[in-house]
Amino acid sequence: MNKEIKKQARELYSAKEYNLALTTIFKLDSVETESFLIKESAENQWFQNFEFCNCIAKEDSLVKELLSFSRIDELLYKHFQCNWQDSHATNPKPFQLKIAEQSPELFVRMLRVSQAFLKNSWYTELNIDQYSEYIKIHHLLWKHLCDQESKLWSEVLYQLDKCINTNDASSVLASIVLNIELEYSKNPSNAQLQILSQIYNTFISALLARLPKNYTFEDEPKQFFRNLIYSQKVNPEILSLFQSITNWQAFINSHIDPYCFDLKIEPSCENEIISYNRSSKDFYKWELDGLRYEINRIDYLATANQTFIENYEKIANVQSENLQYEGVCQMNYLAIGNFLNDLKLSKFPGGNNLDSDRFYQPIIAASNYYKMLYGLFDQLYLKSKNWFVAYQKLKNANPNLYEMESFPFIHSSIDELYKIHDGQSKLEKDFKTKITTLSSPYTYKAKIGNDFDRFNIHYDVFKKPFLQLGKYIFTPTLFFSKQDWFYSTTQNALERLSNKRNNKQRKETSVEMESDLKLLFEKAGFKAEIFYGHEFSNSEGDIDIKATDGKDTILIQLKRTKLRLNLKDSYFEYLQTDNKASRQINNVEKHFSSPKGKIYKWIVTTSFENAYTTINNCLKVNYFDLITILKSFTYLKGFSIQDLVDRITSDSQISDVLQYKAVLHPEYLDPVSFRKYEESGLFEKLSPLRNQFEIYDAVTLPLPMAEPQAYIEAKFHTDKSSSNYIRTYNKALNADRNGNYSKAKTLFDICLNQYPNDFDALSAQANVLAKMKLFDQALSYFEKALKIYPEDLFVCRNYALTLMEAGKEVKAFKIYTQIKKEYPFVDIQFLQPIKNLPPEIIEKMFSK
Repeated sequence: MNKEIKKQARELYSAKEYNLALTTIFKLDSVETESFLIKESAENQWFQNFEFCNCIAKEDSLVKELLSFSRIDELLYKHFQCNWQDSHATNPKPFQLKIAEQSPELFVRMLRVSQAFLKNSWYTELNIDQYSEYIKIHHLLWKHLCDQESKLWSEVLYQLDKCINTNDASSVLASIVLNIELEYSKNPSNAQLQILSQIYNTFISALLARLPKNYTFEDEPKQFFRNLIYSQKVNPEILSLFQSITNWQAFINSHIDPYCFDLKIEPSCENEIISYNRSSKDFYKWELDGLRYEINRIDYLATANQTFIENYEKIANVQSENLQYEGVCQMNYLAIGNFLNDLKLSKFPGGNNLDSDRFYQPIIAASNYYKMLYGLFDQLYLKSKNWFVAYQKLKNANPNLYEMESFPFIHSSIDELYKIHDGQSKLEKDFKTKITTLSSPYTYKAKIGNDFDRFNIHYDVFKKPFLQLGKYIFTPTLFFSKQDWFYSTTQNALERLSNKRNNKQRKETSVEMESDLKLLFEKAGFKAEIFYGHEFSNSEGDIDIKATDGKDTILIQLKRTKLRLNLKDSYFEYLQTDNKASRQINNVEKHFSSPKGKIYKWIVTTSFENAYTTINNCLKVNYFDLITILKSFTYLKGFSIQDLVDRITSDSQISDVLQYKAVLHPEYLDPVSFRKYEESGLFEKLSPLRNQFEIYDAVTLPLPMAEPQAYIEAKFHTDKSSSNYIRTYNKALNADRNGNYSKAKTLFDICLNQYPNDFDALSAQANVLAKMKLFDQALSYFEKALKIYPEDLFVCRNYALTLMEAGKEVKAFKIYTQIKKEYPFVDIQFLQPIKNLPPEIIEKMFSK
């Protein structure tokens, strides 16, 4: 019956009887209807057909039923992502305006996540008088974001055209790489490296798009670089180009991406000022989830290090000019090999059935070689007048011509690079596999003269370092050397696995992962069962694994998801993976209900995005955390499902590292935390093992306290009076930073007389008054601010500090205890660390 209905609906659609086609498919239940429409939209583009959409718009009842679907976001995303023409004759305006009328929240949400308002001008030119205030506020924001972004991007294109019209493209390429080196040398941090990589990705994408299609990179960038070294300066035009891209990228990172993909952000319009903020809780959650990746990588490196130590004699016998370099390479090989094995990716997807190590070994070896070179350069830089002098010293100290000819960028044939570093092919005596096969996952083939979508830049120097320019590859050695390829190689493999050509491998290895997890549950003392999808009649509901201790039960959907890249990917993971998995578990939960105990529903994924948050009553759990805990349970029998749940929900990955850091550096703890750890016996228990924890020392836990500017995303005016207000507010901030508190107070008073409920001005004025020792007034302003945003960590902490200074210690400690409980992973900086206390007190504390 259902097959007949689907066939009839397709026939009606083909005959352009669109309303009848939709009415017919609505005869199915909602779950099957949703699945059918999503499939047809993907394969036959039903909702990318403006005639189909506009025909539906003529019948309110059809639109209403369509919008009631739980998967409506998934269904309409491709529709809004289409590059619709502005012409009324070829776009679905009637359909979209009907959505705006019946569901303003959905309309706005779709424009945000598809970024359609940035790509189609009619959204910002829309006459919105008839629509809700909700749409009107967002409409003001769209206009502002579009205007600002357009100005910034126009400047990028102007500066880029100026550069390539007066310079050879190879010269521009070499100059940009040099400027990246100079910028990094001023601030050699991982955060700066990430920003510079984004700038470089944008530059490469824009450069290739701007060049004529018949352009060839015939000139050697190395010759241009030698000229730059000789002159010891970068062309001012290049500096202007670099700065314009920096400004555009900063706007994308701070305004566009958060607004488009963090749907917890909602703009507000008060007193002609539009603002939108991320909550401090969301900000720290995002930062924490990023650290989870680093901790996971270190966990695998720690295991690899142990294996390396156990097999050191074998490694030591390897004939190598640099045993330390060889040891680092071996640990990297082991770590990434174990990680890929846990993901069941020991064979590289689409890699001619070759083992994955054939792909990652050469690139790790080459990368570590340049890492060693940068280590030498960094030492010379500290003793040099500038970057250029350090470079010359490095060149004089290093006789290897290839190395210095390939610093700070590699420009050579891929064969030349792999001939030096592909040891695995030599070891296996494989001289048949082409080097292009091994380097393909890391190579980006330049498409010159093609348009590109600047909001969806596909080039990523960390994932595909080798830019193919004719017969040569090009890559900056800075980015190349700062990689250990742990996640980049894995992400490459996961993306290849999603290709239809690799369906067989994907399905087989998914079953292997499920079998491994089932076995781990059984070894930990639980009963476990795998489900293969045919056990339930509901096509949209199933689970992969059930685990039980005879009382409580865990229902699991196991998802091998891609790894973090950005906010956008995080949103789509939620939409396409987390939401679907929770729906599948919820739809079959009734089959497992039991009076004996509780049912726990887990979405177990390989990414750390939104780990340990609840999604539609299902807990999102990280796969690697889970298998680590289950392995630890195998040594001590008698654990219950409740024990496992408690361990998982305690966020053991983060809490364990916090404990390791406490043992490594007790002097950085405040007295309260020190006493808590001491009384729990932590120091006594873990101190003998501190050597094993040193690998975690570089993890930035607890997270440093961030000022609100880090998560307050936007504030802009809609008329002249609000423009004056923002200027006054910024002057007040500058006066505060410069220590002119009296002037800052006067300026904030002017702001608050105009807009008395501005959270930022209230909290900033409170801080100024506290610095002036006007504690009663300061506390009053803090309390007004916290009525607006009661959970802002920075303001709560400052309120507690001011209470302390005002002599209200009991209330201050009550607030401190509360925020410490909510943010155990943040350095609250409420109490002085032990290292700042008088020596006699420290001696007394450590002597106990």
